[in-house]
Amino acid sequence: EHMMLLSTPIDAPPEDILVSRYQYFLRMIGVPGDQEDLKSQTRSVLKPLKKRTRDIIEQRFGLDGGDKKSLQTIAETLCVTKQNIQEIERRAIKKLQRIANEN
Repeated sequence: EHMMLLSTPIDAPPEDILVSRYQYFLRMIGVPGDQEDLKSQTRSVLKPLKKRTRDIIEQRFGLDGGDKKSLQTIAETLCVTKQNIQEIERRAIKKLQRIANEN
């Protein structure tokens, strides 16, 4: 059974699901995940992105504590096309992979 704080959204996934999302994301961009603090490592990796782009990536991969969101859902929220969100996501991932390869 998972204990949730009052500030935790009702639809927030259990902590083990979030951990696997962090691991997946870090592996995808080529960063070896440190099991001790995947959340702060993920935040650190996302820092080079502009806030809007970072928010999109967090929503798409469910790194913000909520469910993963579809391109369409994010696009509707930001009043842009689904293709715009897809392009932002693609560029962000490429940028993060490039940064990870330089380190």
